[in-house]
Amino acid sequence: MTSEHLRLGVILWFALSGLLNFALVGLLNTVSINLIGVSKAASVFGTAPLFATILRVAVLGREEHPVVNLGYVVRSGRHISYH
Repeated sequence: MTSEHLRLGVILWFALSGLLNFALVGLLNTVSINLIGVSKAASVFGTAPLFATILRVAVLGREEHPVVNLGYVVRSGRHISYH
C-alpha cells in the first residue's frame, strides 16, 4: 500500500466519522430533550468542557495552565447552575 492510498483511506475514515458524529449527536440531542426536557438536557450538555478536560489530561496527558483548567470548570458550573 502506498502512502497515497493510506492518505485517502485516512481521509475517508475521518469523513465517515464526521458524518456519523454529526448525525448521531443531532439524534441523541433531540431524543434527550424529548425525554428529560430542555433545562435538564442543557445542564448535561454544559458539562462537556469539564469531561473534555478530564479526558484530555487522562488520555492524552496534556495539561494546560491551572487558570485555563479552572476556566473550564467555572464555565461548566456556570452553565449547570443557570439551567
